[in-house]
Amino acid sequence: MKQIGHLCELRALEFIDETGIDALAVCIGNVHGKYPATGPNLRLDLLRELHNLCSKKGVLVVLHGSLGLSEKLIKECIERGVTKFNVNTEVRKAGKDLLHVMSNAKEAMKAVVAEKTHLFGSAGKA
Repeated sequence: MKQIGHLCELRALEFIDETGIDALAVCIGNVHGKYPATGPNLRLDLLRELHNLCSKKGVLVVLHGSLGLSEKLIKECIERGVTKFNVNTEVRKAGKDLLHVMSNAKEAMKAVVAEKTHLFGSAGKA
């Protein structure tokens, strides 16, 4: 496994040097979307190595696929150098929930306006 980590470090270093990036999204077993029932299997040892390399170059470490990671695992990632977590799935889900609520509120408001329009004798007079 160490050789895989070393290869990852060499490739990351090459990528950093060639692109001049200021943040690197690492792949340490994280996935976009939901994790399997067995849960996430993050390579925290590799994360530490990649962070050490990145910090020497002034590059921040980013982790995609944080949906389903426990608070404990998030903290372990922070301790090992992750400075940014992408949480798009959770934010979009919250937005969809809000849109559903807003849609229901809009329909309720339309019903009140229609009722008052009839009550005031204004229906059909616009």
